[in-house]
Amino acid sequence: MNYISIIGLIISIIFIVYLSLKGISVLIAAPLATMVVILASQMEFFTSMFGSENSFMTYLAEFIINFFMVFVLGSVMAKYLDHSGAIHTITETVIKGIKENNPLHGLLVVYLVTALLTYGGISLY
Repeated sequence: MNYISIIGLIISIIFIVYLSLKGISVLIAAPLATMVVILASQMEFFTSMFGSENSFMTYLAEFIINFFMVFVLGSVMAKYLDHSGAIHTITETVIKGIKENNPLHGLLVVYLVTALLTYGGISLY
């Protein structure tokens, strides 16, 4: 692996984080970042993106097939907790427990709520 490939990998990571922060869907950002890596590594473009073996689309399809039920059940559980009011109750309880108006305490609230909802069955995917 040469230095241009490593620089391309770092640029693609920065690129996908930037697009995610701008609100672009990962479904669009991930293939674009993959294209940056492919071009920086001087790999054959269409074989790397759409080939039958060892390609982006092959591994993406395998990932979706393997984790499809995790996504579906996580969505159903999140919708159930939303309609039942459990998410609001968990959030309010954690916020009441932390009384100071401090940004670090805000980060702690986000962490605790995320941890509790994940423990309750909502997938972080």
